[in-house]
Amino acid sequence: MARTPSTMIALGTPCPDFALPDTDGRTVRRDDFADAPALLVMVLCNHCPFVVHLRSALAAFGREYQARGLAIVALNANDADAYPADAPAQMPAEKASAGYTFPYLHDATQATARALGAACTPDSSSMAPTAPSSTAASSTPAAPAATSPSPARTCAPPATRRSRARK
Repeated sequence: MARTPSTMIALGTPCPDFALPDTDGRTVRRDDFADAPALLVMVLCNHCPFVVHLRSALAAFGREYQARGLAIVALNANDADAYPADAPAQMPAEKASAGYTFPYLHDATQATARALGAACTPDSSSMAPTAPSSTAASSTPAAPAATSPSPARTCAPPATRRSRARK
């Protein structure tokens, strides 16, 4: 059982506006996908055992559904000080190693992840890029089973920046 349950944004929630750097150094914006029929935004990180377990399936899903017209982005909102493996400098190697064909963005302020209601990794939301969402989904349905050899059965919340502690 996951330690942190996923949350789900309400149906009809518009995709939050974002402009975040990807692993190639360019800025990717929500509006870059305005012509796509749908946008899948996944919240991932490099070190999460669930993401590690699913990364080849996520890459295969990305290749298949991008070819069908689905726009996909992933973002990493973890605090690199708390999780050095999730630092922006580590993200290009992770993207290449995993085989991701979609942009992998760094959400340094965690504003986009929070606007999506991300509670853990992997977490995802599917919506129209610039209009209210028609569907929303939290977590990835193929999470490791309780008998999986995955090293941990916890769902890691995006690490909160120490300087942004909740009041």
